[in-house]
Amino acid sequence: MKILKGAITSLAEEGYITLQIPVYDVWVDQQAPQRSETEDIPDDWIIYLKGGQRRPIIGKEKGFLFLSKTGWDANWKKIREAFLNCEHPRGTWADFEDHVEIHFQEVIKSTKKKITYEENRLEELKEVLNKL
Repeated sequence: MKILKGAITSLAEEGYITLQIPVYDVWVDQQAPQRSETEDIPDDWIIYLKGGQRRPIIGKEKGFLFLSKTGWDANWKKIREAFLNCEHPRGTWADFEDHVEIHFQEVIKSTKKKITYEENRLEELKEVLNKL
């Protein structure tokens, strides 16, 4: 996947405590603008999450781009440096680390909840099918 160089740290450079990556900095199976410096990153560094629910999107849902756990592990030092060197941080590095921990816990919890919901729907469909 191609992204603009520095996209992963761009929000941390502005002092935001977030794992989100601006979507306009990413090209999937498209050619990036020639005037922009890009870099290739592994696909497993990012994940699209559904809004406030913080769960992976499926099907035709729309979502926001975030670092995955793998992406965080590979980039946390660069993010830390960017955050600590920003002019107006919106908290401390400890706040950032707390956010990361809570973020991944919420992704897991929300994803498990969605799986349970979809499994229940599947069982309902099977019951209807058995009655036909």
